[in-house]
Amino acid sequence: MHRLSDGVVAKLPLRAAMKRAVNRARSSRLPTNPKSIRDLKDLPPEFMNTLSGDLFVVYDSYEEQEGSDDEDDPVEDRIIVFATKDNLKKLGRSLTWFTDGTFMVCPSLFTQLFTIHGMYRDVALPLVYALLPNKLEASYTRVLEAIKEKADELHINFPEPETVVSDFELAIINSVKAIFPHATLRLCFFHLGQSLWRNVQGAGLQAAYSDPEHRDLKDGVHMLLSLAFVPVEDLPAAFEELRNDLVDDLLDIADTFEKTYIQNV
Repeated sequence: MHRLSDGVVAKLPLRAAMKRAVNRARSSRLPTNPKSIRDLKDLPPEFMNTLSGDLFVVYDSYEEQEGSDDEDDPVEDRIIVFATKDNLKKLGRSLTWFTDGTFMVCPSLFTQLFTIHGMYRDVALPLVYALLPNKLEASYTRVLEAIKEKADELHINFPEPETVVSDFELAIINSVKAIFPHATLRLCFFHLGQSLWRNVQGAGLQAAYSDPEHRDLKDGVHMLLSLAFVPVEDLPAAFEELRNDLVDDLLDIADTFEKTYIQNV
C-alpha cells in the first residue's frame, strides 16, 4: 500500500476490513475443515502436493490400513508424513539429524507435530513433518520406516545418519535405535535443562532457586546439568561425588536424575 497515492488510500476500506475480506476469499476456495479425525478420511488432492505440483505427502496410514484386517483403527491412529523429494535428498545427504515433537502448532485433530531436521550448507532445516495421533514408539518407528521406504521408491540415496539428536523421550530414543542401529544417538542439552527445571518446579523450589542470598541450590542444579559433559565411563563416580555436596532439598531430584540419566546410560 505504500506505493499507492494518498487519494487512493483514502478511498480504501480499513486495513482490518481488507484483511477479513482476503481471509474470506481464501476460505471460500478451501474445503470445510473437518470437525473430527473421522471426518478427515481421504486428503483433498490439492493438499497432496506443493504449489509447484511436487510430491508433498509421502505417507498416509489411512491409505495403507483402509480395508485391511489390521486391528488398529486406520482413522483414529492416523499418521500423515509430509516431505518433498528435494527434502528427502537433503536429509539423505545430512550426516546429522535432529528430531523434535511440538504441540503448540499442531492441528487439533492430532496429538503432536513431529519434525526431522537435517543439515544443509551449515544450516539446520526442517525437512520432514509428521502429524501423529500419540507419543507411542510404534508411531515414531512408522515415520522413520515410511521416509526410508519413500526414499527407496524414489531412488534416493538414503544412508543411515551418523548422528541423531533427540530429546529425552524414551519412545523416540528406542525408535531411532531400532531403525538406525549404527547411528550415534545424542540427547539435547536444552531438553535436559527443561526436564531438570520441571523437577525443580515440581518440588516447589522455584523461589529458593532464584534467591540471590542462597546460591547453593541454584549452583547444585547447574552442577547436575554439567554432568552432561562428563565422559560416560566417569559418570557414576562423578555423580556420587557431586551428590555428597548437594543441599538436602536437591537430594530427591538428584536421585530421580540418577535413575533417569545415569543408570540408563
